Amino acid sequence: MTNNFDASCNCERSEHLLAYLYNEASSDERKTFEQHLSQCVACREEYAALGGVREAIINWRDESFAAAASLYPFTQQKQRVEKRSALEAVSEFLRLAPLWMQAGGAMAALVVCTLAAFALVNTEIRWEQNGIAFSSNARDHERAAPAPAAASQPQKRYSQQELDEIVAEHVQRGIENYKEQTAEARQLTATTEPREADRRYPVREAAVSFTASNERGNNTRRRTRASTAANGSRERQPTIARRNSDGVPRLSDLLDVVN
Repeated sequence: MTNNFDASCNCERSEHLLAYLYNEASSDERKTFEQHLSQCVACREEYAALGGVREAIINWRDESFAAAASLYPFTQQKQRVEKRSALEAVSEFLRLAPLWMQAGGAMAALVVCTLAAFALVNTEIRWEQNGIAFSSNARDHERAAPAPAAASQPQKRYSQQELDEIVAEHVQRGIENYKEQTAEARQLTATTEPREADRRYPVREAAVSFTASNERGNNTRRRTRASTAANGSRERQPTIARRNSDGVPRLSDLLDVVN
């Protein structure tokens, strides 16, 4: 078709005819081609022929789509969707609901509102012997609310000289405390050593005196036993003599000997 179009139109601007026909050229190109179209007979004839063909194609397309649309009718207007709020939807639901459901919904709403009110005033519910008791702790919470913290005082800033004086004062105080503790320790040591010596010497003297008294007691017991043995031997001598003279031992003599 392009070859036939070029052969029928011998104008140099014929290649811009299609762009002008299909509205693809810029505004400057359209003005320039319109001026050329008013002067060139060949381009004007080709534009008229191609324009008739284009209009025929558009008409055929519209007729074809119109026939197809008649087979499948549809409404071009969109259905208007009504937007309702949640409150309107709930009221519509309650209006269409049965009576027992409406009564139950009203009681549930009343209970919820009552509990919300109790929660706001911090109400405490107790079951007692006399019945149900209600008490509110709102005032107690108001009394127990902590007081606002006092504004913090600005911290004092020290210069370098003041810091040095404070450090020197603490060091001097520490040295004096150390000297006092050392003097107290020395005094305590000096007073403790004589007491320990006094405690050791009486123990030693008591041990020596106890040993001496034990020896004296042993000597006394030895002497007593010796004297007792001597006296017993003197007492037994006459009895043994008598028995030897008689020749027959007596029972009393035997008991005396055994004892």
